[in-house]
Amino acid sequence: MARIVVVEDADANVEILTRLLTRSGHEVIVAGTRDAAVETIRQEKPALVLMDIGIPNSDGDEVNMMGGLEVTEAVRADQHTAGIPIIATSASAMPDDKQRFRDAGCNDIVSKPYDFTELLETINKHISG
Repeated sequence: MARIVVVEDADANVEILTRLLTRSGHEVIVAGTRDAAVETIRQEKPALVLMDIGIPNSDGDEVNMMGGLEVTEAVRADQHTAGIPIIATSASAMPDDKQRFRDAGCNDIVSKPYDFTELLETINKHISG
């Protein structure tokens, strides 16, 4: 169906998301750091990005609690990727957090732990219309 970039540094979440999305017919490309995510999104130009908000800047770094928002801002600033839908994924889903994610350019937010039905519905909403 669609090529989706999953920006996620936790192996368990990568495995779960890859399995779920692949079974749903999507192609999954994984980027585990801020730097890898920016480059992967620019090269692959996916139909959609699932963006973990807290990711390391590069391999071996500690988690940057806003690394995913930095990627989102970089994607939005690039005319070749600006229109790609980005769904934020985060355990921080307080109203202020959600507004900050939207202000950075995220199209939608799905809270962790995942409700898989909600996640797939949100993905389908952005790739089908």
